[in-house]
Amino acid sequence: MNISKKITVEIFYSHNKNHLWKQVLLLPNNTNISEALLMSDFNIYFPNINPIENGISIFGKIQSKDYILENNDRIDICRPLIFDPHLLRSKIRKFKK
Repeated sequence: MNISKKITVEIFYSHNKNHLWKQVLLLPNNTNISEALLMSDFNIYFPNINPIENGISIFGKIQSKDYILENNDRIDICRPLIFDPHLLRSKIRKFKK
């Protein structure tokens, strides 16, 4: 009997401050982030968002699409920045002067 090891991962995406999308997936061992996203329903709910371009993190640490997932990993799909934090800090410094 050939039993393949499976891993469980969660995918999270917050497309605004009031709504969180979450999906739990049971995946084959050695699945990378890109493959997990293809196996998820993310593109059904968010067809105009490219999660690879926006950035992906595992427990808050940015990872590449080729990162091999481990059991109980949490995939967070980042949102695009609304503003540049460096630019905002610069404007605040100028305002305080």
